[in-house]
Amino acid sequence: MLIFLAKTVPEECIKVANKRKLRVVPQLLDTPQTIALGRLTGINNTQMAKLRSYLSHIGNAELKLAKAEVNRIDRDVGLTLSNNADASSAVFDTYTLEWPTTNRKGVEKKLPEHCCFWNADLLFEVAAKIELLYHTMAIEELT
Repeated sequence: MLIFLAKTVPEECIKVANKRKLRVVPQLLDTPQTIALGRLTGINNTQMAKLRSYLSHIGNAELKLAKAEVNRIDRDVGLTLSNNADASSAVFDTYTLEWPTTNRKGVEKKLPEHCCFWNADLLFEVAAKIELLYHTMAIEELT
């Protein structure tokens, strides 16, 4: 019922919220955009939590960061393995990047971009290289 009223008469809902001194928090960035903001600025998870808290309380803005969505993105891009994936194999896939919208005049929304990627556990790659190096050294000693 409340969602229906908020969609049909948003002005009245804002008036009631202002009368009762309730905060109306607009969502500025969704989960993928929030993750991108953290990666582009080079901040860690603790700093991101502080930034989100500060913006929520002081700036009246919300950066959404749903744990389930973060796990899905990590699984999609190969940072975490799915249940049926082999730990020693690389993950080759594509990810659809949705560009954010803008309200500026003369700027059109970019079309979604399909990014190809591959990702593997670096530990297996390093272990294979070390094993090859030791194998080569052992053969050289024998000859």
